[in-house]
Amino acid sequence: MFFIDAVKRYSADGMRVACAYAGDTLEDANFTTETADAAILRLYTIIEWAQEVTASLGELREGAPSTFADKVFDASINLFIEQCDADYERMNYRNIIVYWHSFNHAKDSYALTCEAEKQKLHRDLVVKFIKTMAVVMAPIISFTSEFLWRTVLKNARSVFFETYPAKTKVDSTILKANEYIQRTVGTLRVKIGTHNNPPKKVRPFPCYPFCFSPVSPTCSCRNRTRLFSPRSPPACIFAARCPIGNRRRLRS
Repeated sequence: MFFIDAVKRYSADGMRVACAYAGDTLEDANFTTETADAAILRLYTIIEWAQEVTASLGELREGAPSTFADKVFDASINLFIEQCDADYERMNYRNIIVYWHSFNHAKDSYALTCEAEKQKLHRDLVVKFIKTMAVVMAPIISFTSEFLWRTVLKNARSVFFETYPAKTKVDSTILKANEYIQRTVGTLRVKIGTHNNPPKKVRPFPCYPFCFSPVSPTCSCRNRTRLFSPRSPPACIFAARCPIGNRRRLRS
């Protein structure tokens, strides 16, 4: 497949994401069609969500971020700006794609949390997210960033005239608190699922019905067989679960 064929199949931005994720070091490039396909779906989801949420900006919450979810989302945006700035300097584009996926996951978690709490999204944080996405990812997803900047956010100039977002101090404390909460919630879900659907108990069975050899005068459970080789001394193969209590080694 030539490059022009790949662009026609996966789009320019999809190819950029796949090439960036292929690697930056001296290792062999890991370009996969699955990455390009997933990039197309991810870009389409971002554009669809941005258009939907900006169409109802007047219905969103305003004011200073007050809830725990607002503060976590704001800290995630600031962390994304800081991480990408450092890796752009080192030209580690693969790491930027990894941060990009985490950035989108933070947005999805924020939306789910607000929906669970029956609250609207915060207007300023939503606009900040879209602006950060468009400016920071412009070198990789250029066409998507330009669409978000000019069509969705209604800016007159191109996104490539914008400077990199200013870095602000990341609230690492609230990010660690959120990570602990998510980990605890995951553990509770597993334990609740195990409690509601316990595994079936295996009934211990006596070993004497499974006798493979003649009755031995030294084995009260009457179950002995030769292990390893015919010359090895006979022993009860169910001795560990023997209900009768005679677990000593049999004499040959």
